[in-house]
Amino acid sequence: MKVLILSCNTGGGHNSAALAARDAFIQAGHEAEFVDLFSIASKKLSGRVSRAYLFSTRLPFLFHLAYWAGKKVSRPGRQSPVYAANTLHAGHLYRYLQEHPCDIIVTTHLFAAEQLTCLKKRGQLTVPTVGVATDYTCIPFWEETDLDFYVIPQEDLVEEFTSHGMKKEKLQPFGIPVSPDVRQQETKQQARARLREELLPGFDCQKPFLLIMSGSMGFGNSGLLVEKLLRREKDITLCVVCGNNRKQQKRLQLLFGRQKGVYILGYTDQVPRLLHAADVVFTKPGGLTTTEAAVSRTPLVHTAPIPGCETANAAFFAAHGMSVSAPRAREQCEAGLYLLEHPPVAEEMKERQKDYLPGDAADRLVTFCESCVAGQQGPGETDNE
Repeated sequence: MKVLILSCNTGGGHNSAALAARDAFIQAGHEAEFVDLFSIASKKLSGRVSRAYLFSTRLPFLFHLAYWAGKKVSRPGRQSPVYAANTLHAGHLYRYLQEHPCDIIVTTHLFAAEQLTCLKKRGQLTVPTVGVATDYTCIPFWEETDLDFYVIPQEDLVEEFTSHGMKKEKLQPFGIPVSPDVRQQETKQQARARLREELLPGFDCQKPFLLIMSGSMGFGNSGLLVEKLLRREKDITLCVVCGNNRKQQKRLQLLFGRQKGVYILGYTDQVPRLLHAADVVFTKPGGLTTTEAAVSRTPLVHTAPIPGCETANAAFFAAHGMSVSAPRAREQCEAGLYLLEHPPVAEEMKERQKDYLPGDAADRLVTFCESCVAGQQGPGETDNE
């Protein structure tokens, strides 16, 4: 089976889910290709889309306003400006598909789903299509797309997605795909020993370890949280992952880099190991990072969200006992230390994570796509029951 996986460079979560799916297909013996949607047209266009997204999220009020407006105009059967903009580039995708035929298409991004919908309406698409939602809510404009199936993050979200006009028989509540490294339950001590050898020199494997993550683009005021944690608790190890935000990394390095037991990192491919090693993780409620933390069974404190879908992510996790949310650094500090000092509470949170997010989404996606290509699943059919 040959699989095309489409994503878009608007935050790291969509791409991470797409890469996790690609790896699962390859591990199962299939041929899978990951492609950035707008790079098909040009690398310059992909860069412009990425920069526009980054600019909007740096201005939370603007991002929230755009998200709110999207929810207001988003209606089943109505073609939005988002759909219209994507149709302008659908021809590039069609030509790519002509030159690179595949058996099934999986996308982790709305924009690709819009373009695939356009090609389907034009009669230019003949292979099955599967969309993968990467947030714990039905974001605006999913309902105007027309793919064959949609993988959603959790069964309790089926009602929300159908209330937005999406057909229940198309929804597959498998979860958000995460990499095998996250799912592999490395012991805490094994993870810490490897980190000491490979990433965090001088790491004290016996001290409580708190991990602070700010997403692939390094959002949030991590410095204030570090300051409050160190003021409250001296005998801990702290690690801050700044992602691709070099400015944030440099600033935190100047503030805390010489302090023993504090590590300031930029982008790293060791996030799964950091999660397995941590006693508590603080992270903004992005869909992918949040899912990785939960699948690794790490007690979780959600920091201030980018308004919109991240607000819904935090609410979903808190309602299901999989995290606690705190908008301000002082409250985040208190929540994290409470989990650290009350192991039964932390263990209960990990049990809820295990109950609601088993972590096998990538494998279930592969199996489902195999059945689609084999003709065992057609539009309007489902294996949920």
